[in-house]
Amino acid sequence: MEERRYKFLGSGPCLVLLAGFASTIESWGFQLRGLNKDYRLLAIENRRMCREMDDDQEFNVHDMIRDMNLLLEKYRIDHISILGASMGGIIGWEYANRYPERVDSFIFSSLPLKGDVRMAICLADLEKALMSNDMAFLGERITDCFFSRGFLHKRNSQFIKALFMESISRINAGTIQNQFVFLKKWHGVENYPTLPNIPCLFIYGSEDKVVDIDVNMAVIKSLLPGAIFQVIDGAGHAVHIEKPNIFNNIVREFLGQVTSCQNSVCSLQAFT
Repeated sequence: MEERRYKFLGSGPCLVLLAGFASTIESWGFQLRGLNKDYRLLAIENRRMCREMDDDQEFNVHDMIRDMNLLLEKYRIDHISILGASMGGIIGWEYANRYPERVDSFIFSSLPLKGDVRMAICLADLEKALMSNDMAFLGERITDCFFSRGFLHKRNSQFIKALFMESISRINAGTIQNQFVFLKKWHGVENYPTLPNIPCLFIYGSEDKVVDIDVNMAVIKSLLPGAIFQVIDGAGHAVHIEKPNIFNNIVREFLGQVTSCQNSVCSLQAFT
């Protein structure tokens, strides 16, 4: 297995955290600090994120899934819930498709779907930035896509933005390019992988610039009629960073319902 960065902490049921496009495990900082008393958190960094790993290998979900299994075997974990942010949700979806017996529930944060015009515009914008070979400019464009306008204009957001930009500057440029190609392929996919019949929660920010929430919710409801949706007011695509307390409470309540239903006969209900 490629040497990958990961964090494993906390106690309780295991929740695997999968980061999104151009994001390191540090992007889960609010969740690692806010949820570790309730869950064993396994935050896994996507492949080839460090600049030292300068190669042109394709961003391969199959390898990432294999690495994920090796880590779960290392810690003797048989059952997990998955929390995937944007591209991390795509990776987790592929994992649940291949190992349905291991996944108890799934939380998708800001999941992009095919045919979304808003995502197509964002991808075109990022492609121009990638072609410039200017990492600072690329970082600015990614930041503008990920965060809501309101958040970027708040004084206390500048510290988080600076950390996010610093994190991007440490990422291998070839990795960002390969992740971008992977996202373009997903955006054009004809058929989605099958998901097991498990509880699924979709969290979006109302000010998401990457995802058209209404379009995505309609598609998801056709694929997963029992899915639960939560829209956090005022948040952008990086909803777990902009509104961490609200986000963590939603995650905690959903997983609490999942545990209760596993121990009795009931059905999950939407919550506020």
